[in-house]
Order: sequence, then C-alpha cells, then structure tokens
Amino acid sequence: AASERQALLPAAVGGAQARGADGAQHLYGLPISTDTLALFYDKRNLLRAPEDTDTLISNAHGLGDPAAPRWGLAFNLSLDNTIGYLYAAGGRIFDDKGALVLGSTGRAGAERWLSWLKQLHDDPQLLARSDSSIEIDRELKGGRVLISVDWAHQLSFYRSLWGENLGVAPLPRLAATNQPPQPYLRSDVLAINSRAAAAERAAALAFLAYMASAEAQAVLLQSDIQPARDGLKLNEIGLDAAQIGAADVFRNQGRQALPMPNSPTRELVRRELAQLQRQVLRGDASPADAITETDTRLREQIGTAQP
Repeated sequence: AASERQALLPAAVGGAQARGADGAQHLYGLPISTDTLALFYDKRNLLRAPEDTDTLISNAHGLGDPAAPRWGLAFNLSLDNTIGYLYAAGGRIFDDKGALVLGSTGRAGAERWLSWLKQLHDDPQLLARSDSSIEIDRELKGGRVLISVDWAHQLSFYRSLWGENLGVAPLPRLAATNQPPQPYLRSDVLAINSRAAAAERAAALAFLAYMASAEAQAVLLQSDIQPARDGLKLNEIGLDAAQIGAADVFRNQGRQALPMPNSPTRELVRRELAQLQRQVLRGDASPADAITETDTRLREQIGTAQP
C-alpha cells in the first residue's frame, strides 16, 4: 500500500521495482534492508570529518606517509564505489526518460568525474586504485589506513578496527561543483514465488509485513544491518550513541542515494562503464575520447534503452 511504501527509503523502494511490458515501474518485492557508502575514519587522527573532497584529500596528504607505509585515505575506485560522484559532477548516463545522454548533455560532467578519478588514481600519497580491494583490505587490517570510503555492511569491521574511536560521516561533497554525491543504495528484497498457493501466499505476506514492521527493522539495526524503514526512532530502540550516530549517517546518505540498477541491461551498461573507467585510469584514452567510444558502443547495443 502507498502508506506502507512511504515508511521506506525511496531508493530502497526503487531497488524493489522493475519495468514491466507496459513501460511502467512495478513493485516486485519488499525491501527490508539497505547498504550504501559512507566515510569511515579514525577519530584519533581526524577530529572532524571533511565536508568536501578538497578537504578530504588535504587531510589525507597530511596524515599519510607512503614510506611508512601509512595511508591517509583508502578508496577503491570501482564503478559502484565512485558512480555517485558522476552525478555530483553533473554527469549522466541516461536522462529521466531513459535516453542515452553520456556523450551529449551528460558529457561535461562525466569528463569532470573521470578527470577527478584520474587525479586520485595518480596521487602517490593516496591508496586510491581501481580493482584494488585486496590491497586495501590488507592495509586496513594491518592498521595502516586512517580514512576509508566503504559500504555500510562493513560497519562491524571498522568498529573492531578502531573501537570507540570510529567515526562515520556522509561522503563529502565534490569540491568542483559543491554538490553531494548520489551513491548507489543496494536493497535486500523479499519476493514471493508467483506459483505459491493461496495459503502459502498469505503466510508469505504476513512474514513480509512483519519484516517491514518497526519491531523487526529495529532488530536488524541492532545487528548493524541498515533497515529499509526510514522512520525508526533511533533513541528508543536500545542503541548506544555510536550506533545512533552511524545509523543516522547511513539513513541520511540513503535519502539522497540512487537505487542500484536492476534492469536486463544493467550488466551490459556496468561492463561498458567499468571499461570507460579503466581506459582513463590506465591512461589509454582521454576522458573525452573514452566517453565518445563508450557512448557509441552503448548506442549500438541498447540505443536509448533504460539502464
């Protein structure tokens, strides 16, 4: 029901929708938990979270020492981790009607995004690499990283790493545009088998209703699983101050996030965009040339289809 949907984060609902043959979005399941990006940091070294990317990089330079080694910032520059900054840069892949605009109205912002990623990648004082999750994980576990961009499901890991000194903050604004990023929001969705008998369907619906209730959503949050429900009263469900602070950050980040794409063309688009990134980060093509090539390939394969 519409009233029940309103209790959920809009991006979580978006991740539980699919476009039908009629061209409209339809809810195919119920989102119960979410995952999105945030900034994790050691408060013993950083008293205040940076509000924009220039401050973030400046802080990282001041804290890091590659010779030690000690890294002021660890940032895996994968597509899913960085796509939010494409939108902060003013770029778009598709417009609101599903038309491909990467090489047209979305070009300037996409070039700005790729140039910024290349700057991070080439900075020897930062642990910012593409497809570097293993290296970053090793440096984090070795206690050699002070700031990291990571997903909400890693909260318990960072708590074990930094304990009471753990700080969690929203991703900083892109300094070039002063706009906040719009990262992906992943949703865990419960769906019902369409072949279920009437009694099974009724039981499944009752279970879904319980999982969306404030009671069940609070239990998820107490276990460091970020709920899809937006209206939980965090100070009334047995959380400590650190848990409340982290949950508030993830909820606010989720309010400006974008649903993780789930259409049939998702993997094709993801593959092309990942190749676009690799071309630029490796220095094989300029942002402008790489965008032109990617736009051409996408048009040949899907035209203006919805992502």
